[in-house]
Amino acid sequence: MCFLLVVAAAASLILSLPTASGAGAKPGAAASMKRPGREGSDEDNSVEVCVLTWNLAEESPPADDLEFLRQATRETDLVAVGVQEIENLKPRRNEGGRTREWRRLLMRTLGRDFVRVGHHAMGAVQLTLFARREVLDRVKVIKLTEVVCGVGNVLQNKGGIGAYVRVDRTTFLFVAAHLAAHQGKVEERNAGYWRIATTLDQEIPPAWVTHASRKRAKRAKAAAAAAAVAAAATSTQESEEDGEQPSPPVPRLPGGRGGPPAPPQGPFGDRVDRVFFFGDLNYRVDLSREDLELGVVSICGRRRAAEGAGEGKGEREAGGRFRPGITYPGTGDLDSLLDFDQLTLARSRGAAFKGLSEARVTFEPSYKYDKGSQHFDTSRKMRPPAWTDRILFSPAGPLGVSSLAYTSVPGSCHSDHRPVYAKFRVRLSD
Repeated sequence: MCFLLVVAAAASLILSLPTASGAGAKPGAAASMKRPGREGSDEDNSVEVCVLTWNLAEESPPADDLEFLRQATRETDLVAVGVQEIENLKPRRNEGGRTREWRRLLMRTLGRDFVRVGHHAMGAVQLTLFARREVLDRVKVIKLTEVVCGVGNVLQNKGGIGAYVRVDRTTFLFVAAHLAAHQGKVEERNAGYWRIATTLDQEIPPAWVTHASRKRAKRAKAAAAAAAVAAAATSTQESEEDGEQPSPPVPRLPGGRGGPPAPPQGPFGDRVDRVFFFGDLNYRVDLSREDLELGVVSICGRRRAAEGAGEGKGEREAGGRFRPGITYPGTGDLDSLLDFDQLTLARSRGAAFKGLSEARVTFEPSYKYDKGSQHFDTSRKMRPPAWTDRILFSPAGPLGVSSLAYTSVPGSCHSDHRPVYAKFRVRLSD
């Protein structure tokens, strides 16, 4: 079953669907909606989410290039899709023809099982939300809003779109973004992230903040009670052994020196239950083009050979640069190349995306290819390949968001970027 599709775009707007918030729908409806094969398990109170990001390079993809989405969402409950460079930046009063074509293509691909619950465009960035019909009464899109990060924070070629969504009692924030381009613009990308995150933090619905405060107080009370019981039991046992009367227990709250460490906070603290931040984030790899390209080709060529593709195919798809038997710099596995990935480094230093997690990257770079081919950029600029298109989430773990899949789609090659999608199991609040 599938459940929500987000395609990037926004502008402060509030969407309220009659079916999503219809009369008689209760926030706690999840418990009464048993899903086949999940009864009595932890999955019974969860949804599956599919998130897609794709830089379309100002060209509409053929229908075949989007066919993967039909398969990817077959067993999902939530889908989020963000696109970048869907239109050029020519000022227009009405949406462009490419936008209409893309929206129709999405709806045809997903079929009648899904209903669009929200859509907005911010220049060349767009966000669209879809929900599966069976769960419409459990989903409410609270609002969509945009944060512009282009030149002077006015030009809409860069920025992010936030969608505030509630599923039963659980709050979601989907952020579809396009950050600053070019190898040396790391600080601009980090600044763009913080501008988007802090602005969207200020836009969190007041009711969500109140709800988070109540949950925080409830957790603290429960933790204090549990600590008091544990302290009393320990004190009683020690006193009985020493023949002394037990002393009154001293409650210990989570965090600080007196108790277990507080859970790591995401960019929005605990004011949003589940966060997905995705898009063409444009972070590059701090290696020379030759080392990076040959490293990727060597690793992926060996992988294809091991999978039965044969060295010949690997060599052709890599543009003839792969030579079997040669070990290139950093070619142990992709992790050895990702050690130089700017996004990985920014996260490790806390410079951006603090509190957000990413599943392990096991796919080939999503950028930059000659359009319509598997060849890395052969133009005059010879841009190095990079994992520019990424999907991050919070909080990670079985009680929050668990990664099920994270991959690119090499066969969808009309653009110089490959689409990247991820699937998650998301635990809902009790």
